[in-house]
Amino acid sequence: MDSLGFQHTQTVDLLGKYLQLVAKDKKKATISKLPAGRALKVPQQPNDLDCGVYCSHFARIFVEKAEYLINASNARSTNEVERDWGGAQLKGFREEFG
Repeated sequence: MDSLGFQHTQTVDLLGKYLQLVAKDKKKATISKLPAGRALKVPQQPNDLDCGVYCSHFARIFVEKAEYLINASNARSTNEVERDWGGAQLKGFREEFG
């Protein structure tokens, strides 16, 4: 999820390695294959200033609708992506931080 449209393959790899270490430390489990990462299509932010606002909003929506969003097609229209991620709520969400 990146509202500026960037891919973060290195970050996904590092998170996978972190999860392997946590599994080994906390559960004494060995995970030989890195967990898979997947880029999810999210609404694009209009500026370079609201990254934290968008990230916080997307995290909240993801927790509420994780299974649906993971299985949703990235070929959806912009309107569908806006609807799925609560894009209309983003305008007021920035003021909540103010």
